Amino acid sequence: MEFEAGEYKIGDLVELTTAGKVKKLTTAAEIYGVVTDDFTADSNDKKNTIYLTGSFNEKYVDFNGKDKAEVKRAARKLLIMIG
Repeated sequence: MEFEAGEYKIGDLVELTTAGKVKKLTTAAEIYGVVTDDFTADSNDKKNTIYLTGSFNEKYVDFNGKDKAEVKRAARKLLIMIG
C-alpha cells in the first residue's frame, strides 16, 4: 500500500484516502487496516504493508485519539477484532 508522508508505528489504525493512499485514522467509521511495523513514509519510500483483517491486542493499538468503542464497532465490520 502507498502511504501519505509521515511516521507510522506498528499498531497504528489507518484509513484509505480518496487518492488511494493510507493515512492515520481520522474518523472511526473510515478504518481500513492496522500498520504491520514501524515505518516512515517519505519521498524515497512510500510503500509498506497493513493488516486488513485479524485479531489485535488493544494494548498495542493506537486509536489516534478516537473513541475506542466506536472504532471497535467499525473495525468489526472489516473483521478487525480489537480486544
